[in-house]
Amino acid sequence: QIRLLFLEEKIPFDEKQKRLKLAGIYKTQPVFNITANNIGVDVVVFSQEERRQSPDSPIDGQPMARANLKAVQALL
Repeated sequence: QIRLLFLEEKIPFDEKQKRLKLAGIYKTQPVFNITANNIGVDVVVFSQEERRQSPDSPIDGQPMARANLKAVQALL
């Protein structure tokens, strides 16, 4: 679990829920907010089935950009 990873690595985080639109359907997802180098990052947790879908942007309805593993590791 990502929560355990953050705790083990002593990475401070805030946990919340966020309503996102995935493939036209609104769902509530767990979100962990962390700060790295004074930059806030929201880490959204998806199920195995949802992990390849990007949420729709609330601004333009287009799929939002997602970070790959290398980008996440660079932040940590």
